[in-house]
Amino acid sequence: MNSIYILTGEIKSGKTTRLQKFIDENSNCDGIIAPEIDGYRNLVRIKSGETKLLEYLGGVPYPALTLKCNYKFLDSVFEWGMNELYSAYKQNPGWLIIDEIGPLELECKALDPMVSRILNEDSNNSNIILVVRKNMLEEVIEHYNLHKKGYKFINK
Repeated sequence: MNSIYILTGEIKSGKTTRLQKFIDENSNCDGIIAPEIDGYRNLVRIKSGETKLLEYLGGVPYPALTLKCNYKFLDSVFEWGMNELYSAYKQNPGWLIIDEIGPLELECKALDPMVSRILNEDSNNSNIILVVRKNMLEEVIEHYNLHKKGYKFINK
């Protein structure tokens, strides 16, 4: 049975930066982080460092996209992120990091199918860190039934 931890904060409050420090101090971390690099959102597999640009910047051909507010996200990168997240989970790291659960996940898009699968499986002992925007915390707890699974907050 895994333990679930929630790291929460306001938008652009340093959640991913704080996670990066935690990762640097703990060699048994894996999963996905979503840093902003040169002003654009990316997905990064923690163990390999492989990085994919998540935002569509234009060009041809026009790929499959998920639109949210003023953002255009590449569906192919979400698919890659889900595969990498499950691969990380199956390797049973000490800490599995999922950054971040946002509005798209609450619409059952983006990384949600894999996050739901991982949270509903009971096949490893990884501690799971979920990164959640403060204004979405209650919705995320409800969406993933975390009140039934149990969770702890990571103190700032």
